[in-house]
Amino acid sequence: MIEELGYGASVNRQRFGVLLAGVFVWASPLLVGQETVAARGGGDAAATPLTEEQRKELDRHRVVITDSPAGSKSRRMMAESLLELDFPSRIDVAIDLLAALDGAPEAICEAIVAVGMNRPGQLDDRLVDPLLDLLGHERAELSNKAVSALSAFRDIKVADQLGALASDASRPIGARVAAVEALARSTDRREVVKVLVTLTWQENRAVVAKVLDGLRQASRYDFGDDVGQWRSWWSRKDHLSEDVWLRDRLDLEVLHRRGLRAELDAHERRTGARRQLVATRIDELLRMNYLLTPQGQRETMLQRLLSDAMEEYRLFALGVVRERIAEGDSPGAGVREAVKVCLADSSAAVRVAGLEIVGNLKNPDDAAAVLDLLAVERDASARETAFRVLGSLKNPTAIPALVSELTDPSSPVGCVREAANALGSLGGQGQVASAIGPLRKRFAEAPANDLRLRESLLGAMALLGDPAFQPEFVANLRSDSPELLLKAIRGVEVVEAKDQLDALLDHLNHADPRVRQLAAKAVGTLGSDQAHLAGLIARLNPDVEDNEGVRNAAWEAFRAVLSGHFRNPPSLLLESAARLDRLPDRQIDLLEEVISDWVVSNNVPAQVLTDAREELVRLLAAGEKHTEAIPHLHQLWQDYQAAQDREAAGATRMRLVRACLRGGRIDPMIENISEVASQADADGRLEIADVVMEHLESKLDAGEASELRSLLERFEAGFPEGSLGPGWSDRLQDISARIPAESN
Repeated sequence: MIEELGYGASVNRQRFGVLLAGVFVWASPLLVGQETVAARGGGDAAATPLTEEQRKELDRHRVVITDSPAGSKSRRMMAESLLELDFPSRIDVAIDLLAALDGAPEAICEAIVAVGMNRPGQLDDRLVDPLLDLLGHERAELSNKAVSALSAFRDIKVADQLGALASDASRPIGARVAAVEALARSTDRREVVKVLVTLTWQENRAVVAKVLDGLRQASRYDFGDDVGQWRSWWSRKDHLSEDVWLRDRLDLEVLHRRGLRAELDAHERRTGARRQLVATRIDELLRMNYLLTPQGQRETMLQRLLSDAMEEYRLFALGVVRERIAEGDSPGAGVREAVKVCLADSSAAVRVAGLEIVGNLKNPDDAAAVLDLLAVERDASARETAFRVLGSLKNPTAIPALVSELTDPSSPVGCVREAANALGSLGGQGQVASAIGPLRKRFAEAPANDLRLRESLLGAMALLGDPAFQPEFVANLRSDSPELLLKAIRGVEVVEAKDQLDALLDHLNHADPRVRQLAAKAVGTLGSDQAHLAGLIARLNPDVEDNEGVRNAAWEAFRAVLSGHFRNPPSLLLESAARLDRLPDRQIDLLEEVISDWVVSNNVPAQVLTDAREELVRLLAAGEKHTEAIPHLHQLWQDYQAAQDREAAGATRMRLVRACLRGGRIDPMIENISEVASQADADGRLEIADVVMEHLESKLDAGEASELRSLLERFEAGFPEGSLGPGWSDRLQDISARIPAESN
């Protein structure tokens, strides 16, 4: 509730000050009904005569308060000082000034309000009558300030005087209405509300209307113009005890503040929308003008806009430059220099936009301009952007400034984060030894609940990759924060902390897929034993791991652990492939890679290579991957031919023929079948012809007439008479004749 009471416009701050004053009055009877020596009693006339020094001081106050060039703020401050003087005649001077011209009365009224809010005991009731005379003044502003001043007095006598003035039909209506307004400013006080209710019996409609406006401020409900209901409402409130009344007023003030806050929020939204609309229109007009400008003149136009007095123009030009860079169109030297001039702009938004462009241009030499900006920049957003840009410029001359930001205990957290990130980006530039100690120290001092800061610091350590950071990496491998954990895993990997492999393997089961993926990568970097493969294999299975990125990382890690096939015995590699029996596609990929490496190394026994190819062909056939199996079957056939294993060669020859036919690619089919047929005996050629005919018969039975006709034409051209045994052409003609007539 206190937060809500502390929010609102200046009028409500005055209302709340008055309200709290009422609470103090209720809590301490010593504050009411007693007159201070300075403000009550005999008055200034009966006080000790002024000394010469005091007279000069009063004259000095009078001169400033009545001096127009002094400015309203200076005059109001001097008037407040006058009321706080502790020697005689100050009130006489204030009364004289209330009747003066040229702004002096306004200054005294404002001072009364300030003193009344902070030190109500210093107000003198002799100021009341001169203030009453100002109500309804021809200068409306002065009348309003007198209303505010009178509302600062807490004495019931002042409320009665205001009520009497409002009831006096002989007084001008403006003064009467202003008196009601002064009462309405203090509706937290029950005696004031009572006076307002009494005024509902007035005959003047303007007075009564103003009274009802005041009562609405005192009530949760609006009874409109029904004075009877307002009187009934007061009869209920009048019986409340003082503490209940004050609590009721506080609650009501909260409601008022909420309403004002809602109105302010709505106003700010409307204003923001209008500003955005104006900015959009300006941007549209500038863009149209830019597009209508000849290509050769656009650079000059941008330079002019970048130095324009209007911030919106400079921001537009910076936006165009940023767009051009994104499209690969680098600006000319003149525009680049104009952008760097924007780093000293009076607008933080312009400086930020300029910095972002400097970062996009990635010219290391621009680091000097950014460092010059940091030396004087105070805007947090601009400083954060500057540190981020220094990281992208990759200039090691920025390292001292980045380290300085890390070691500055007064630096905003956002700036420390960006400085740490920039240091990490500069890790490959050398000269970062000076950052190691400060990074470790700042990380040790970082609050445990400031995860973003800790993440940035640990992330910078991981990017720098110095072994000195290993304790921080290891300590955070058990962090509950996924972000910290990611940084720790990267760090453990880069410093090659192989003793942490067990922890990395545990993280293959982490709830966050990013952690699982990075842990898999780290295992691939650090792992070497078969024992490290089990967790990776589980992550390869889509039934276990639903994230494709994790599966791919696990596969790369699996291959990495098995890398260096020259060092591993063939049996171990084949055993590893066999462990992928539930993942035939991965098994195929691994066998293809293993076989390729063995062929290149040429140090694996022929039988081992043959067995691996046989297993690969089996997997491809089981997966209906006939085209992929063809080159492996062809190699197997050649291997069996070379080994003079006629039985295996013959069986493989027929497997190759069937794979070619099922693969469906005509040219490789004809080429491979022709090759094996040319080296087969008569029985072998006849067997090939029979298999080919079976394939053609299946096409005929399936009604695939169009494809069948195409195959017949290619077979007639590709396999001349006799190449597949006697009667080959007749057999093709027989198939052709049996194709349904409607398909011919």
